[in-house]
Amino acid sequence: MQQFLLFYIQIIMEEAEIIRDIVLDAYEVNSLHVVDVTYIVNPHNFYVRPIKYRPVVNQFESAVPIAKVSFVNVGDMVLYNWGQSCGASKYIRGKILKVLEVESFFDYDLFAVDYGFVEKAVPLEFLWQCKEEFQKVPPLAAFCELGNCFPPGLPTWPAHSIEGFKFYAGNEQSKMLVLNKKDEKLVVKLVNSNPEDIATMLAKGAYSKLAPLYEDVMWHPTTVRKQQHFTFRELAVNDTLHVKVLAGSSLKEFYVADIGDYRRHLKEKSNITFYARQEFRVCETDMVEGMILCMRDESRNMYERGLLKRILVDEYKAIVHLVDQGIDVEVPTNILKYMPAMCLRSSVLAIFCTADETQAWNSGVETALTPGQQFLITIKKLGYQFECPHLVYVEPLRDPLGAAAISPAELLVLEEEERERAEMAAAKEAAKKDLEEFASIATISGISIAACAIREDSEENIEGAVGTASTSADEQVSDEALFVKPN
Repeated sequence: MQQFLLFYIQIIMEEAEIIRDIVLDAYEVNSLHVVDVTYIVNPHNFYVRPIKYRPVVNQFESAVPIAKVSFVNVGDMVLYNWGQSCGASKYIRGKILKVLEVESFFDYDLFAVDYGFVEKAVPLEFLWQCKEEFQKVPPLAAFCELGNCFPPGLPTWPAHSIEGFKFYAGNEQSKMLVLNKKDEKLVVKLVNSNPEDIATMLAKGAYSKLAPLYEDVMWHPTTVRKQQHFTFRELAVNDTLHVKVLAGSSLKEFYVADIGDYRRHLKEKSNITFYARQEFRVCETDMVEGMILCMRDESRNMYERGLLKRILVDEYKAIVHLVDQGIDVEVPTNILKYMPAMCLRSSVLAIFCTADETQAWNSGVETALTPGQQFLITIKKLGYQFECPHLVYVEPLRDPLGAAAISPAELLVLEEEERERAEMAAAKEAAKKDLEEFASIATISGISIAACAIREDSEENIEGAVGTASTSADEQVSDEALFVKPN
């Protein structure tokens, strides 16, 4: 008996400690939370619960209630045995919504405050008294609406849209960004393991239409395209790479490229430009944050692969992250094009890293980074794409005898020569393809010429195409800068 009492006291102390340590989220606008989606009615009516509350909910579910209730009023908090129907014991907190009396028998409708659903006609014998410390914990489920998401042409959500939302939400945790607050409801953006955020996935699957927050903007199904996503180089802990710096002013956050991947990418750039030129411009109604696209480098008339980070609606501009350079640029929206499938054959060039500056300095690596600087990195802890950097150990290049292989100045000279040779070859190849394309225009019917003209940028004139091909080729050959300068 004494051991049982000690065990029971220990359980009570653990419960009190877990509840005492709980820190409630304020859900401020632009705040980020990791959540479980606990209950779904439709994309404008669902509930989430931050995963940090799991220990508290587990405490509720595994509680050993002492006494049943004899009488309850609307608004009272009780414990309800959710697992009663299958012979299990799983207790959840419920708030009494309605009292039902049928022939002197009482049933109750209650709201599961930590999940978000309503349980109807619960018999009195399934209800237990809720401990005072349990009653002090506020409801843990938050009422939400998916932002940038509206029913597909209907005043209410059809069944297939609701099922689509349940499918994309899945049974996994999600990252939730609070976009706005609407009375007691949060307008949110949800991101999980899907290629894009859930609102975008629903729109591309024709389950919904897009609109910025509350503004109702029609979604055009003719522009819905196959789901696309970038691939990233597979890395493992203790992998050592010879890299060159792409962007970053310090070792706290910087982007590098494996030297072998970098050389292959120089050859691939002309192909990216060739296929991107044949694509259509991105329609304004299709632009959503997180979409992948191609952006024209106007100074060099070549295209770069990018990720749309932010849309500046009033200025007709966008912030694009160039995935092969590791920089953000602000550009007009009229130079953005859809991503051709052929441009996704190669993985993203830039590797997002962080390193300890003291360690790098002690190893002999200059911590004030400059583009083109080369050294070795060893992966110590894996990050995730562009969201979380890889933690790396940095050391200078060395030859097999352990001496410094080459001075930084000599490396830059060699790199410059290599870059010029690669750009010259890429420009010649692009010019050759342009000449072949323009030479075939004369044999194309008038209708086909009109179709080609629609696909070209507005500043590219079809008339005199053969005559301008050599000029375009000369301009590409004379290009010297490899990187787009960030704004």
